[in-house]
Amino acid sequence: GLALNLCREFPPEQIGVIFDIANYSREGAVRPALAVSVLRDYIDCCHIGGGRMTAGPTDAFGSKEPLVQSCSLADGDLHLPSWLRAIRAAGISPPLLVEDYRPNMSGADRLTESATWLRKVLAAI
Repeated sequence: GLALNLCREFPPEQIGVIFDIANYSREGAVRPALAVSVLRDYIDCCHIGGGRMTAGPTDAFGSKEPLVQSCSLADGDLHLPSWLRAIRAAGISPPLLVEDYRPNMSGADRLTESATWLRKVLAAI
């Protein structure tokens, strides 16, 4: 919604968005095809990352604050193949930028694991 409101005043040649799939795990359930179709013409690149919602610390009201924990692309709350399928079905092929902030692996290992998973999924969809 907000990105479209900002973009709609400009032609896609003048403004674009970084479509951050990982942020949808923070914002709640959104259908991939709907999200992609709304911003389709403005998507310049796509961030892809794995994240799991977890219960964080308890606030002053006794409620748990939500946190997002980094995880592999395969293990996140979002079904990333559905998002990648929606992007492909929209007829666009933006660059995919992997976001993986797991602290227990080296950057090289995270990238190797993510690239292997992405190749497998992209070949199958």
